Amino acid sequence: MGAQHKSGTLAAILVLASLSAQAADRPVRLQVLPEVAKGVAAMPRILEPADEAERRINTALQRLDAKVGKAATECRNVGGSSSWWERNIDATMRGPRLSVVR
Repeated sequence: MGAQHKSGTLAAILVLASLSAQAADRPVRLQVLPEVAKGVAAMPRILEPADEAERRINTALQRLDAKVGKAATECRNVGGSSSWWERNIDATMRGPRLSVVR
């Protein structure tokens, strides 16, 4: 319970695997959201999704955030002051054909 947890690789793979060719032809703008829990960054969402694939990506990221927020809260409740949970998110690459979130 005292380990630092970071998530983002899964989301990057999800974004890259799910973007349709049509949606990839335009720059994807990301929306930064408030933390899901103290010290636990939320995954960015695609601003103004252009198609069903982008809406599915946002839905998957919302589910991921909900699970991480719940897990962080449970970890802190069980471990007390000797536990922590942290997640930092950064969009390292943004382009019309590639978006990487880590």
